[in-house]
Amino acid sequence: MDFVNWCNFVLNICIKAGHAFPLEEISLRKLLFAELGITQVSKHPGFHYSTYEIGMFDAMKELKMVGLMEDYEKANYLWKVSKAGREYVADMTHLWWTICQEKLEPEHEQILRVVNRLSQHTATDHAWLEMAAPQSLVSELGVQSFSEIWPFARELEQWGFISGIFNLAGTASLQSTYRGLVWETRHGFTLESKFIDDLVADWETTSVEFKSVQYTDTAGQKAELIKDVLSLATTKVSGQRWLIIGFDDDTHEYCGPPNPKLTQNHLEQLLQEYTIPMVKVRYQVVDYRKGPVGKLEVFRDAKHLPYKAARSLGSRNDKRHIVEGDIYVRHGSQVQPPTPEELQDLQEEGDQARLNP
Repeated sequence: MDFVNWCNFVLNICIKAGHAFPLEEISLRKLLFAELGITQVSKHPGFHYSTYEIGMFDAMKELKMVGLMEDYEKANYLWKVSKAGREYVADMTHLWWTICQEKLEPEHEQILRVVNRLSQHTATDHAWLEMAAPQSLVSELGVQSFSEIWPFARELEQWGFISGIFNLAGTASLQSTYRGLVWETRHGFTLESKFIDDLVADWETTSVEFKSVQYTDTAGQKAELIKDVLSLATTKVSGQRWLIIGFDDDTHEYCGPPNPKLTQNHLEQLLQEYTIPMVKVRYQVVDYRKGPVGKLEVFRDAKHLPYKAARSLGSRNDKRHIVEGDIYVRHGSQVQPPTPEELQDLQEEGDQARLNP
């Protein structure tokens, strides 16, 4: 369990205890032991001065720093879940998005990563933080003296990405914070989730298609996929083109992970066989806040316009079937053959691109 998950674990325990009531150390300790399945404290290593106790106080302090906990009536030994803590506990990505939007320069990022590596300590069922000594930081960063990193460390501390004890000798012991660990360890996940949420909000457009699941076991399933990819590649529209897998067509809600048989290699084989010129794609299964999502990016090269079906596929009784030479475009969210005017524009665009590579 890393420290970010540990903080969420502690926050959930506090909420279970009843957010209207303040918690003190003894109460929180008992709740933690119970949740961790430790029923006989006397048979467990002493809680006082243990990493469990350190981790408990670290979590409460950091949750307070990001506004998820608060002192009860300004008594720093009594804690209460804040309104934000109750709102965010079910889905932390909203808070993480605010943190991950912060831009750090390479010097700041390098120091942050080293501090996090030296300061964060994890175990199976908990996590805690320790101060990283100045000499360890200097050694890990490969600098001659702490003075080289002092101004960057000071700024990170002012921004809340690390905490530290800065002394008059010009050195400092530094420690991770919840904010800094979120920025490093949840950055990609959070930005990816926000990107997909934004696509879902607009739903299907000229450049975005959603699927609840995508199989390629039958001719009809393959033909439908080829038709979707051809239409995304051929349609003239600015920006990136996406086929997102894992969302219900009716509710627009996340409905589960993509078909594991769908891979980059498998898609390339299908497109090589059934599209001409071959449509280039990039497929990834990405971590989304509710579960894995299939993310297929379709690339358009004007020199290859108009993209066509290379072979017929599927039964003519199946509306998903494709015929050799077919061309498809998107009219809003609908996949259809191009109008005569659209076809002429596509052909002229391709001819012009081939003349001026």
